[in-house]
Amino acid sequence: MALLSRTILLEISTSATLGTALFLLIIFLQQASRLFSILVNSSASAGMVGYLFLLLIPASLPYTVPLGVLAGTLIALSRMTNDGEIIALRASGVPSRRVARPVALFALLATALTGYCSIKFTPWCQAEVVRVINKVGPSQLTAEIMPRVFDESFPNTILYVSDVLTGSPVHWKGVFIADTTPPDQRKSAAVDRGEGPRVTLTRDALVAPDNRGNRLQLSMSHESSYESAPDAATYYHVNAPRGELVLEAPDRGPQRKAAVNAMTTTTLVHEARTSVEAAIELHRRLALPLACLLLALTGVPLGVSSRKGGKSAAFAITVFLAFLYYTVLLGLIGLAKDGRIKPAIAVWTPNAIFFVLAVILLSRLELPQGRERFGLLRARLRTLWPRLRRFVSRGAEVPAWASAPPRKRFFFLPQIIDTYVLTSFLFYFTVLLGGFVVLTEVFNFFELLADAFHNDIPMRELLQYLFYLAPKLIYDTAPVGVLVASLVTFGILAKNNEIIALKACGVS
Repeated sequence: MALLSRTILLEISTSATLGTALFLLIIFLQQASRLFSILVNSSASAGMVGYLFLLLIPASLPYTVPLGVLAGTLIALSRMTNDGEIIALRASGVPSRRVARPVALFALLATALTGYCSIKFTPWCQAEVVRVINKVGPSQLTAEIMPRVFDESFPNTILYVSDVLTGSPVHWKGVFIADTTPPDQRKSAAVDRGEGPRVTLTRDALVAPDNRGNRLQLSMSHESSYESAPDAATYYHVNAPRGELVLEAPDRGPQRKAAVNAMTTTTLVHEARTSVEAAIELHRRLALPLACLLLALTGVPLGVSSRKGGKSAAFAITVFLAFLYYTVLLGLIGLAKDGRIKPAIAVWTPNAIFFVLAVILLSRLELPQGRERFGLLRARLRTLWPRLRRFVSRGAEVPAWASAPPRKRFFFLPQIIDTYVLTSFLFYFTVLLGGFVVLTEVFNFFELLADAFHNDIPMRELLQYLFYLAPKLIYDTAPVGVLVASLVTFGILAKNNEIIALKACGVS
């Protein structure tokens, strides 16, 4: 392998790994909320919950690895362009398209990794998640019982507990249980039963979950039961120092049944013939790994032509292309679920679009004279911008302060260093926060789009829901955005030796 290829592969792999980890963190936090509820609302051990967290990671890799590969490609090639290395290659007779070889090789390796996760590893992880959740399902019910609240989640049962003492087993104090089963179906010692419920009172009860039978076993002390007779003035009363009672847990059928994303690929091939969701899942498992190669090849000409902006421009382009890819993908999948288009067309259309885009951009990367298409386009935009400003402001007097070049600083900051660091930090923070929120909003929009069409929900209500969801997303992702923006800002300062220059000038 040539020195150039090894250098590019090393730089892309580092940036791609960091980018994948960042996107994986965001998606993982969105999916892990239900596991936090399991940790709080069940007696599951910390090891079991940690095991569930690990099982969620492979399910996110098919979505995050393509974005990481794209980010690594753009960051590496943008850095080479800014440092003049691309110009040096051209001066040595090496065309810019030569850098596409190591990029394609790295993308193929990422495609193989993503394909393994998508086709084999992720379905196993999803099935394992269903198995573990079903295992802790009945034990989760013991923590869902709130003290001094009437609970009607059990079939034909009203439950009230004065106090709940957590432990192993769980201890209930002051228990009231009303069995509302119809009299002809109720099991009791009374011969003639009235229409009223059978009420059981107990001072203390030890609760043991039966995971296999999906029920709770109560060992009660000082039990008293009351059951009405056909005559309202008469009732049956039984006292016992100890007693046993079984509470059947609610039906968790939808949770116990593995979804299509937990099926093996072989099973999914057979299910895809009769099920639209299975067909969508099958094509998605095959299409997402290929996105690594297509996004990387699309990023080669964009990274080579990005002479300014560096990592900031690379990340902004990554967010834009990811927004475009997943917007088209999720939108078409929503239409496929609604039966308007075929699943194969819905899933493979984004790949086809980016394949055409990559071919066009790579073929026009360089003209015979060595000039870049993007450079020509950028030059024309620069010449058109002053004309557009004069056209908009024609007839209006332009104040003197408006004609002066903008000063990249805030008036309330007295030092240039403060302005320089804060401007870079705010830029990265805004891009990161906006990218996270927009990607999540788009994902939620197209995930709910099929249900909105099916239930005749007005589009205005769906957009209103997403609008009020935005503050929560900002609240959730702002800490991560602040952390990453700080790391990127000071990492770039350190890499460019600006920290050393500040120290040499006496600035700590």
